[in-house]
Amino acid sequence: MYADDILALCSSETQLKQCILVIEEWCKRNGMQLNKLKSGIIPFANRNSLKIPFLKLKRTEEEKV
Repeated sequence: MYADDILALCSSETQLKQCILVIEEWCKRNGMQLNKLKSGIIPFANRNSLKIPFLKLKRTEEEKV
C-alpha cells in the first residue's frame, strides 16, 4: 500500500520530531513504512531571516576553491 502527499505543519523542531513519530506509528499500525529518504522538510521563514532551521545551502564551485 502507498500513502502519498502527507503534509504536517509544525512550528518547532520538537513538534516536528513528535509529528514524525506519530506518522511512523500510524504507518506501522496500518502495515506501511515511512520512507524518510523520499520525505523532505520545507522551512518557511521571512525573506530577511539570517538563520533558518533545516536549511542547507549548496556551495558553488567558486566557494569550494
